[in-house]
Amino acid sequence: MNYLYVFAAAFLFSSMEVAIKFTGGAFNPVQLNFIRFLVAGILLYPISRKELSTLTYKLVKKDYLHFAFTGFLCIVVSMTFYTLSVSFLDAHVAGVLFCSNTFFSMLLAHFFTSEKMNRPMLFAVGLSFVGFLVLVNPAHFKGSLLGVVIVLISALSFSFYALVGKILYKDAPFKAPTITSRSFLFGVAELFILIMISRTAPVAGALKSAGLDVFANIPILSGIASDNILILLYISVFVTGLGFASHLFAVETNPVAVSSLVFFVKPVLSPIMAAIFLGDIIYKHEIFGIVLIAAASSLIIYEQHRREQKALAEK
Repeated sequence: MNYLYVFAAAFLFSSMEVAIKFTGGAFNPVQLNFIRFLVAGILLYPISRKELSTLTYKLVKKDYLHFAFTGFLCIVVSMTFYTLSVSFLDAHVAGVLFCSNTFFSMLLAHFFTSEKMNRPMLFAVGLSFVGFLVLVNPAHFKGSLLGVVIVLISALSFSFYALVGKILYKDAPFKAPTITSRSFLFGVAELFILIMISRTAPVAGALKSAGLDVFANIPILSGIASDNILILLYISVFVTGLGFASHLFAVETNPVAVSSLVFFVKPVLSPIMAAIFLGDIIYKHEIFGIVLIAAASSLIIYEQHRREQKALAEK
């Protein structure tokens, strides 16, 4: 069941870039972030209420501060940069580069938690890194350098969000539904404040002067139409709501090495989905990169299974 959360999150996340492309640029990246996390947060809220009703625990100020912090890291920082990067890069390239958060997550866990990487896992991380390089093919990369920088900022902040969430909520009596819904709603509230600030004349003028038009006068609901409402609901309900809930369940119930497999599987699925639904061409070097990443993922699963069996034998 634990691996089911991993692969459910991987499948849903892998469809994100394709879904964004299907909106046809109808939405400002920050606006899209606001809508999808608002809808997902509202849908998950009743599940959170039900979970809390079964507990004797009552949320306190510390919990709300934690929700505000993780919501800021995930929604305001990571996901805003991520959605923006899809405007600069091909769908599958943005998806693959975002998955570099895997390296950051495992390295952060190695240095700041008890989950240390042994030699086989270090080798697997190195092999997957080579796979990512082969996939992107930097020697002949013709995409946007700015897009690469933006998506790497998103990846780093997302890995920090995952690690911080694992630490902050380690001993919390509530689990994924409450953490996800409350973090989403706090993050959306923070994003709403920034959106309203962007609509003030002095700030909008300064942003436009700096060439940051995308962050000026951010709309809230404009652009929603009959021809994009279904894809917007898919992004909000499935990719965002179910995808993030599955990812958080994976983080809760697995070591970082296993939960990070979400972003080892995504580089394999993202190019395939982009080829099927967008007509993107998958080149030979991309296929080779996918094979390397799949091999690294298999090694991590095997090594984690071996660790678990060894721990059981010692008990």
